[in-house]
Amino acid sequence: MISGQGTYAASPDWVKVTVSVEGKNEAFNLAFDQLNQISQKLQQALKDQGIKNDQIFTSNYQIEKDFQYNPTTRKNEDMGFLAKHQINVEIPLNNDQLKKIITTVSNTEGNARLTVSFSIKDLESARNKALTLAVQDAKAKALTICKAANLSLGEIKQIDYGQTYSRPVPYASVTMDAMKMDRGAYSDPGFNPKDISVTENVNILYNLEK
Repeated sequence: MISGQGTYAASPDWVKVTVSVEGKNEAFNLAFDQLNQISQKLQQALKDQGIKNDQIFTSNYQIEKDFQYNPTTRKNEDMGFLAKHQINVEIPLNNDQLKKIITTVSNTEGNARLTVSFSIKDLESARNKALTLAVQDAKAKALTICKAANLSLGEIKQIDYGQTYSRPVPYASVTMDAMKMDRGAYSDPGFNPKDISVTENVNILYNLEK
């Protein structure tokens, strides 16, 4: 059984911006209403910048009791309710569009925070290319062994392949606190993400011939 490994690298062509906003109030319904107003304004502002409906979606929404520790009393005090909404924006990588999104978020209320992460959109194609390289690697190793042993490489008898690859993850992930950003136009963040690598592994059993 010969092991082969293939790694395919590609430049990121896809970007995901995750924005988190929140609302706080002593009453559940008021925290809910406050958060919804902030979320709706943010989503409309993103659409005004050319972001389409199908590029904006909710990944998390929650309302919970807000407890804060009081060092004087050494107890957790009930501060009411904390409502959180996490919104994802996924678009083809475009620095100008990305800058507009960051500027929009910087003008958003609700203690907004954002994370920018980069990936490749067609992951399946990248995996297939890595798998092809893995098979070629296994064959090259088998041929080297046959040559050293004065044998000929026969047909493939068995292939073992499981999804043992490392799934592609965003190479770059940057978190920003919108509360600390200057209002108005935001300067170019200068993102320069490196290539993203996908690795596949395969084991192949060959017949050897004299």
